[in-house]
Amino acid sequence: MIPAGPVLAFLLALQPAQQDRAEASYVDRQALIAYAVASESDSLADAAALLTLAEFESHRARAVHSGAVRGGAGEGLWQLEPGSRRSRPFAGLSWEETSHAAHEALWLWHRSGQCGRSVASHFAAYAGSCAFAQAARRERFYYWTLHELSKFSPSQAASPRP
Repeated sequence: MIPAGPVLAFLLALQPAQQDRAEASYVDRQALIAYAVASESDSLADAAALLTLAEFESHRARAVHSGAVRGGAGEGLWQLEPGSRRSRPFAGLSWEETSHAAHEALWLWHRSGQCGRSVASHFAAYAGSCAFAQAARRERFYYWTLHELSKFSPSQAASPRP
């Protein structure tokens, strides 16, 4: 577990999804996400991976978070797919559902090495294709996220390897 404060500060600095700009409970929902990410992360690198995946897979949109809208084959903030053989729920607005989905996404992230050992390769494998064109963009966001989180907790900064 890492401190949730830096994770929440980072999330609140990001642009909300277009459809969530008027959401009355936006800050509370971002706090829920921050605490779930922090509780499931053993390092800032884990948190950076979960935050990057949530940003690119669902843009942290409420409709996707709740499960009301699916993003293709995936479900929830981290777009976990039923074929991943991970246990549900992958979506939902409760603490239990969000932290469980974060746990399952992080488990998959750590085991997404079939395309190589680099961070970009992990993002490609998580997306389902070693030829995933957006992997480098996600890698840049990941390292920026890791840098931003380490400003708050420099002693927690760990090796950025997945």
